Amino acid sequence: NGQLSIKTGDFPVHQQKLQGFVVGFKGSKIFCLHYVSMQTIDVPQSASLYRYLEHKQYDTAYAVACLGVTESDWRLLAMAALDGMSLVVARKSFIRIRDMRYIELLNRIEKGLRLGDPERVFQAEVFAYQGKYQEAAKMYAKADRVERAMEMFSDLRQFDEAKAWAEEYAATKGGDSGIVQEFVQRQAEWAEEVSDFESAATMYVQAKKFDKAIAIIGKHGWKEKLVEVMRALDAGGDAPALRQCAAHFARWGGAHTAHAKEVHIGAGH
Repeated sequence: NGQLSIKTGDFPVHQQKLQGFVVGFKGSKIFCLHYVSMQTIDVPQSASLYRYLEHKQYDTAYAVACLGVTESDWRLLAMAALDGMSLVVARKSFIRIRDMRYIELLNRIEKGLRLGDPERVFQAEVFAYQGKYQEAAKMYAKADRVERAMEMFSDLRQFDEAKAWAEEYAATKGGDSGIVQEFVQRQAEWAEEVSDFESAATMYVQAKKFDKAIAIIGKHGWKEKLVEVMRALDAGGDAPALRQCAAHFARWGGAHTAHAKEVHIGAGH
């Protein structure tokens, strides 16, 4: 009837068009007699591969792939096996497509598992490798490694996300705000690196790194901003920062001499 029926394991039959009569097969090749001509036809194994992957039968999927699939199918198998933490199949599949980046990741995962690290940590790393950063962060949280989510977003320069996870981490640790300040400081350092000095100064203040904020403000001559910082400082605990402010006001002179006196009066001098 012009149809080739292909059955894999216990899965339903699927069909494709074929002219002639099948007289034999070997692996993924079938031998077909059409009139007086014998033809050898490669039957793609992709459909069978997908069915085994749907059922997470990675070893059988690998055996089917060895009969003949495309490079994209090998990559699909490799990624599916990695997501399912079937590391042996994942490694053999990545070797087939010569993906050294993921082979190196597998080396790290296997070493970590031998050292007793939780599997979920490495599932999070896999998500991060695939660019699925939110999924990675959630998996780090499930593995009780929220700090890894913070570090990931910080390295990506996604500081709002890093700060959000830092706040969640602080809440789980009894309200410790130090971790939040640490990430705001990292954001400030990055802003300074890219010459966004105004943002850097603001974030240094938020991180209570007043010396760095005042140094930037003084260097750029932002007099009104320095007044705001000065009035937010505590005369007892922030005396060194207040002296910095006073030095800048004195250097600028004029009307700002009054601010320098205000600093000394507030500091009790």
